[in-house]
Amino acid sequence: MRPIGLKTREWKIWDQLIDAANVAENVRNCGQIPAKESQTRPLTPLPPTEQREAWQKAVETAPEGKVTARRLENVIRETKGKPAASQKREKPPIWVGPGA
Repeated sequence: MRPIGLKTREWKIWDQLIDAANVAENVRNCGQIPAKESQTRPLTPLPPTEQREAWQKAVETAPEGKVTARRLENVIRETKGKPAASQKREKPPIWVGPGA
């Protein structure tokens, strides 16, 4: 149930903050806790035990101890056996039509 006077976008932000707080509470015993809501976003769909495992691995492998959302996404992909996303996104090929 949505509180009266809250717009859809505001409700989504509120919901993200609640999810972030739940994840932060879940991983608080892993040494370092998330400093930003964006760090928790990739962890929200995971069950609590996988959240802790992914966060711990991200903290251990982060360069200079800086955990980013991209680092977490890569850790989660590696855990699930999927290839990690590259740091630089490739540009799509430029299509040159006939007569160019």
